[in-house]
Amino acid sequence: MIIDYQVIDNFLPQNLFTQIKENVVDNEGFPWYHTRYISTANTPSDTEHSYFCHGVFKDNKVHSELFQLLELVLHRLPNFNVLQRIKINFYIPCPIVEDHEKHRDLKVPHQSAILSLNTCNGYTRLHDGTKVDSVANRLLLFDGSKLHNSTSTSDYGLPKGRFNINFNYFPKNLIYQPRT
Repeated sequence: MIIDYQVIDNFLPQNLFTQIKENVVDNEGFPWYHTRYISTANTPSDTEHSYFCHGVFKDNKVHSELFQLLELVLHRLPNFNVLQRIKINFYIPCPIVEDHEKHRDLKVPHQSAILSLNTCNGYTRLHDGTKVDSVANRLLLFDGSKLHNSTSTSDYGLPKGRFNINFNYFPKNLIYQPRT
């Protein structure tokens, strides 16, 4: 069953959350990759509408050494069954909070889970207009096949930016079509 939307504060035990944060947010050598498009709408973006990401898992392949640590999170996700993707996002601060283009993570119904790694004034807006703030160790669950959007942040405090991890998966008791 896909959860339409749910917010879980203090999702991870503090020691696991701290370990993830230290490996990503606090790691000056973390490999970030610039991405010109924030949404799958493929609209050209300027500097304020681009972001950095780090692919961890996609197309049934591990793409990052961080997978081993994030695998500990998978077993805590509600009704986790089949993983589709894990990516880590970093939005640099800009003068005002900007809403990004609406998009779908996948075209088919699935569970999206966004784990916020820091607290800032950025948020995720769901298909029904609900805004869920970025709060450290908060997990947002929603159907990633429904239109939603991310935002930038205007917070320049430390850490500078908005950091989160996006997990896309098929929950138990959902018929899915594996990719070939």
